[in-house]
Amino acid sequence: MSSSPSFLDPIVLKLLLGESVLDVGCGYGRWGNLIRSNFWESRLPAPPRVDGIDAFAPNVEFCSRQDCYGRVWRHVLPEPIEGQWDTVLACEIIEHVP
Repeated sequence: MSSSPSFLDPIVLKLLLGESVLDVGCGYGRWGNLIRSNFWESRLPAPPRVDGIDAFAPNVEFCSRQDCYGRVWRHVLPEPIEGQWDTVLACEIIEHVP
């Protein structure tokens, strides 16, 4: 799971916009699972499609087996990311970027 303090959960969830989210540094899928179960906190009518990226291959493998992610792949920042999302969620990643 992410190391983000849990007090951030209701703050971050309320900031979600649109039908798609990219979870940058998805780790063990904390945000993907929270978005799927608590999307209503952002006044969305349905759960958005959540994709995830992570630099650590075992995290990608773990999240790929979860139902909350549409697509998960290994990606090392600061390489460019191909795609387009309504919301990009990047919590607790800056300390991992060279």
